[in-house]
Amino acid sequence: MARKIKLAPYATDQMYRVRNRIRLEKREFLWTLRIALSRSLQTAPSQIGGTHESTNANKAGSRPFEIEVPTLEQGDASLLRALLQQYYKRKLTDAEYEELLENHIEHGLELLDKETERFSGFEYLVAIARKGLNELSANVDIADEETPEIAGYESVVSIRVGVNKENNEPHIINFNKIDEHNNNYIGVVGRPGSGKTYFMMHFLTELRKASKFQTNFIAFDYKGDLFDKTEFLRNTKAQLIQVSTEPIPINVFKTRNTYTD
Repeated sequence: MARKIKLAPYATDQMYRVRNRIRLEKREFLWTLRIALSRSLQTAPSQIGGTHESTNANKAGSRPFEIEVPTLEQGDASLLRALLQQYYKRKLTDAEYEELLENHIEHGLELLDKETERFSGFEYLVAIARKGLNELSANVDIADEETPEIAGYESVVSIRVGVNKENNEPHIINFNKIDEHNNNYIGVVGRPGSGKTYFMMHFLTELRKASKFQTNFIAFDYKGDLFDKTEFLRNTKAQLIQVSTEPIPINVFKTRNTYTD
């Protein structure tokens, strides 16, 4: 039997209102539900499961709603579970995962329903992405507040990646020089044993050093090539995480100036 998320009737009413306000009437319901999940994950854990209106059994509503979990996930089951496990700092069973999905969606719908009463449309979604949803929880007026600037590393990051065979001159990549290229994508290809991993470690090491360790990276080591490279980990000041025993400490919704570690 397919697993399902079952929204309370009043939460279903909120879903329809929010869906109209953020102009998703022509999109599938899962768009609105996933936005609600994201919005809820921007609040503190203490606000979930007991403080929002889903605990009020007498709250009236007219249209109950069900959606199958795989339909909601859209192939992102691992990502959604990882986000919830990071949120609660523990591994979740299947039952816990599905219950928390439901709780967070209902909580997020409640927040969205209140916030979109005066500030709706795509502008609302853009404001959320720019300012960070924790500011909404603190009742900051996202319509009037200016977006804080994120400085980052402003100097040009120049990395030597090889030598030009024609003139023996070093080949330099100005990694973040946007007047040379808007987006910087790098592909490393070669036969087994040709040095792809070695080049990647060299490049990441130089990238970290050239940016004074202000440019970060995430490397997914499926084969275990980097697991025992202590010199690489030391030179890049990287943290090794074994995902089989601990969650990945990443919040993809986090923005600067909105959280205190």
